[in-house]
Amino acid sequence: RGKIQEIEDQFDLVMIAEQFSQSLVLLKNALCWEIQDLTSFHLNGRETKIKTQLNETTRSLLKDYLKSDYVLYNHFLKIFQAKLEMMGNVKMTKEVSALENANAEISKTCAVEETANGKLKGDQRWYGTVKLVGYKVNNSTNEECLLMTMSGLKYIDRIRTKQLEKANLILDGDK
Repeated sequence: RGKIQEIEDQFDLVMIAEQFSQSLVLLKNALCWEIQDLTSFHLNGRETKIKTQLNETTRSLLKDYLKSDYVLYNHFLKIFQAKLEMMGNVKMTKEVSALENANAEISKTCAVEETANGKLKGDQRWYGTVKLVGYKVNNSTNEECLLMTMSGLKYIDRIRTKQLEKANLILDGDK
């Protein structure tokens, strides 16, 4: 319980994966961002056809085995639900709709096509199993589109390269 309180003290918002759009809206408001700052594609997800449903026996066994995780999750779910109530259903629905519209617009602009990871090439291919879903960008002249569909590790490599370049410019300027 002490660790949960420590986490609560450290984080103003714990996002809930099952309510990702609502989580993004709360994040937007906390950081004073615009809807366009939140646009995204569902990257690195599993193909729908391979998802399996757990039966109640397995679910019960997991709930017992992962008791600490359930306590943590349920604690932050209650806080999350309280934040949703404070915002109000009408306002949240309006903002989630605006986010969905912005995502549809960027999807149209980028001309993305949901594609099995095994068929993706280059920076858009994710590491690991081919049973993941990514996006093929048909508008490859738009850098934002390419960045939004780039695999996580490739994106991190890109950021590190840019940071190193900036650091070298600063260090060279000090000579």
